[in-house]
Amino acid sequence: MVSEKRLKEKAKKISIYEGAAYSFSEGFGLRNISAYALILIKLDSLISLLTSIPSLLGNLSQFFSHTILKKTKSRKKAISLLVFLQSILWLFLIVPGLIFIYNRDFSQQSFFILLLFYTLLIIFGSLSGPIWSSWMKDIVGEKELGKYFSKRNKIILILIIISSFLAGLFLDFFKKRWNVLYAFFILFFFSFLARAFSAYLFTKKYEPEYKIKEDKKFGFKQFLDNMPYNNFGKFVIFLSLLNFFVAVASPFFVVYLLRMKQLSYTFYSLTLLIMTSMSVLTMSFWGRISDRKGNLKIFKLTLIGICFIPLIYLISNFIENKILFFSLIFLIEAISGFCWGGFNLASSNFIFKIVSREKMVYCTSYLNILNGISVFLGASLGGYIVSKNISLIDPILFVFLISFIGRATTYLFLLNKIKEEKGKFSYQNHFFSTKIFSIPRSFFEHTEQFSLMFFKKAKNHFKLSKTF
Repeated sequence: MVSEKRLKEKAKKISIYEGAAYSFSEGFGLRNISAYALILIKLDSLISLLTSIPSLLGNLSQFFSHTILKKTKSRKKAISLLVFLQSILWLFLIVPGLIFIYNRDFSQQSFFILLLFYTLLIIFGSLSGPIWSSWMKDIVGEKELGKYFSKRNKIILILIIISSFLAGLFLDFFKKRWNVLYAFFILFFFSFLARAFSAYLFTKKYEPEYKIKEDKKFGFKQFLDNMPYNNFGKFVIFLSLLNFFVAVASPFFVVYLLRMKQLSYTFYSLTLLIMTSMSVLTMSFWGRISDRKGNLKIFKLTLIGICFIPLIYLISNFIENKILFFSLIFLIEAISGFCWGGFNLASSNFIFKIVSREKMVYCTSYLNILNGISVFLGASLGGYIVSKNISLIDPILFVFLISFIGRATTYLFLLNKIKEEKGKFSYQNHFFSTKIFSIPRSFFEHTEQFSLMFFKKAKNHFKLSKTF
């Protein structure tokens, strides 16, 4: 009989293979959704809908993650089904492009069909997120979190580099000769194959026994009521507000590069390549720091760069020399990869260390629900500003400025409220300690608000999607 230790070691290897398969759907598909949408529509402000609505509905859907887990009674069955359904939706994303080719007068309708199918794709992925986190927590030991996930993410990111760069070359090749939409169709088909293979690999992965204990359940209202009074809650609030200001600008970086600056798909893919390469090169570095020094030190270091990214983008608009402009863009992407790579890994490890296995599904679900609200509000604000042109400078540059000010403010006033914890988070213990010490709620209300950022598997995703 095979020991559980050997089964877990095999499961960790399969998880790396699964992540590698996912990386091709990321490089070929997810990283090109905005570029695909820009062909279908003329209004820049609509691009923000691709961030706000899928994020909101996707993360709100995580209210049902635990229900799905109870119905299937198996994390393996739940995730395999959800990921397979997600893979099918890559084929449906071809439909709006076909409608646009048939009749360009249906441009706006094509975009909203794209938005519908893309939202469903994100929903299926979001539903599987908390279940995946719970599953992986039972497989990967706490002491090896940094080492294992840095290795896994490094492999994923290398493959994302390769696939996204090849996708950019492929799109430019088609653009010069044929309708570039056909190139997107081919890329989406390969994304379908990659994600379907991921679903297959999940069926081969060992699942430790998992039982839901009644006394470990706690509701969303209880989570919200006590969020300002415990370390995990403060962490959620901090990430929420940070992600709100990230979402204000993030949908418009692709608009800035491809539409305002008229850059090629190859150049755009190069920016992704540089960012992802830097994440790969520094992943082991961040993993060692996480294991030895803790995650809070990583937050403090990486957030400095994260705050200044939109400001440097704003400054780049006033550089006329092409060589200097390209050099600055590449520098920004290198900083982005370095900082976001460390921040996402530290965020993931922080949650794995502070949340108990029984509450992992609940905590990550609630975290992502607040994330969806945060991203929706932030991206909606950015879209409104761009559509109304209410500033003295170009509206896209204005949202970059707002994003910089918001990120810096969040860093300066909220990060210092989070403490490094070596033990596991117990919501029930924090709940009672709140009552004992009677911390006044008004003490937190002058600075802390709701919103959020969740990182998936530290692509993660979380989606390590293109986040600036």
